[in-house]
Amino acid sequence: MSDLIIPDQSHPDIPTQLRPEWAVKAIDHLMAMAKKKPMWEVIDFIVSVWAKNTNRVAEFERDKDEMKESRANKFGSNKDMNLRYLAEIPFEINDLLETFYMDDIEAMGRKNFWREFVKRYKYFQISEKL
Repeated sequence: MSDLIIPDQSHPDIPTQLRPEWAVKAIDHLMAMAKKKPMWEVIDFIVSVWAKNTNRVAEFERDKDEMKESRANKFGSNKDMNLRYLAEIPFEINDLLETFYMDDIEAMGRKNFWREFVKRYKYFQISEKL
């Protein structure tokens, strides 16, 4: 596939960036889906597109394993036991979710949303117990 040049209209001082054609098509499809499909169906699409990026998945897998090893217990607590780490969410997925569904996430409550996300997508779970 060829690359497409996508001008960033929101930041005129940032130079135009080259994007893979598949990424441009995926975003176009995502924007259309977000208007007419249920939230979790769109999130399925976001996760599946992210998973197809094999270079990023391998890097994420290493980060996730390191995070799991650094937890003090099965609840994902840090060593000071003052923070619980439920999941490792790739920044690309997190950014898209907050861009498209911030109001829905806030309405559900962030904690409830991420618990539901991890129940649906166990791959991202860090703690053994929810």
